[in-house]
Amino acid sequence: MFEAMLLGTGMGRPDPKRFAPSNLLWFRDRPVLVDCGPGVTFRLGSAGVRPSQIGNVFVTHFHADHFFEFPWLNKYTIIMGNVDEAIKERGNMRFHGPPGSHRILKQLDESGDQMDDIAALGGYDKVREFMTPEIEEIYNGWTLDYGSWKVRASLVDHGDCKLPCFAFRFESGSKSVVFTGDTVGCENLTQLAKGADVMVHECNFPEEEVEARKRLGLAWWIHSTPTMAGEHAQAARVKKLVLNHFVGWDDFSPNKDPYDWEKIAPPRVKEHFDGEVILGEDLMKIEI
Repeated sequence: MFEAMLLGTGMGRPDPKRFAPSNLLWFRDRPVLVDCGPGVTFRLGSAGVRPSQIGNVFVTHFHADHFFEFPWLNKYTIIMGNVDEAIKERGNMRFHGPPGSHRILKQLDESGDQMDDIAALGGYDKVREFMTPEIEEIYNGWTLDYGSWKVRASLVDHGDCKLPCFAFRFESGSKSVVFTGDTVGCENLTQLAKGADVMVHECNFPEEEVEARKRLGLAWWIHSTPTMAGEHAQAARVKKLVLNHFVGWDDFSPNKDPYDWEKIAPPRVKEHFDGEVILGEDLMKIEI
């Protein structure tokens, strides 16, 4: 089995319909995560996946909406009393992320460390050992091969956000899926996604919001619009384009009107892309 589920399709703004970015992939019976934004642990529960089953987490970049729940996800298995389950099913969780992963996760872990208290409880003497993740810092062209599946990373362009940001391509047998992370127009992404069966592409701002941000001089060159997503998909000749990472409402209207993405995105995308277009929703399964 090789399939995907969108766990969170929103962004940093609290939205009950769309949690922060996170995605689930199954390789046969082995689930892995791509991004780990706030709410992922609860979405995993809704998907029927135990945290102890997650052995690998792949993070696109260090913006809080993409990685901030990792320490809780990693420790949740232990804190909730499933030490034996975690050891048998998972061992130490493996974190694959951008340069700086060791430093950032160490700082984040120390800011809310409960392990001295937990480890003092009877039977929990090995808790700290099993809650220490194995961390691998990735780079442009980085690969990982598990035999039945493999993954490759490419550096993408987060626009005016000057921090390392990656897209991932996962392959199993003849099937492939690409997760873009946050990006603007980027040749690296086009090359990574060439011929992919599915591309899960961020689609944060409508074109209209970009224009409003330009007029205000406010952070407009940081995310993809529906047009950019369509152009990327067409250039890469992917078979299926799945849109995610949506802004929920219009900060520039007096009433903060919600965006109707079903009306906004598909028509713009289809001006540039002639393949299948899917508007992502939380807990949506994607056939690869």
